[in-house]
Amino acid sequence: EISGNGPGVDSGELAQLGTRFWRSPAHRAKPGTGLGLAIVGELARANRASVGYDRAPEGGLRVRVSLVRTW
Repeated sequence: EISGNGPGVDSGELAQLGTRFWRSPAHRAKPGTGLGLAIVGELARANRASVGYDRAPEGGLRVRVSLVRTW
């Protein structure tokens, strides 16, 4: 789990996170491709894990990777 205290994203945009090339309209003027969270999601799925997004208590974005115990 990792979280930040930045501006985060609107609650209505949480479902879009992890979509390839999607960027919040509020962040489109900043550098980036919109691939970072999509790559995290693909790597997680390839390893039977999942990724969840919500608002951090600090006000920014919180990303949680949930792993599956295999033993």
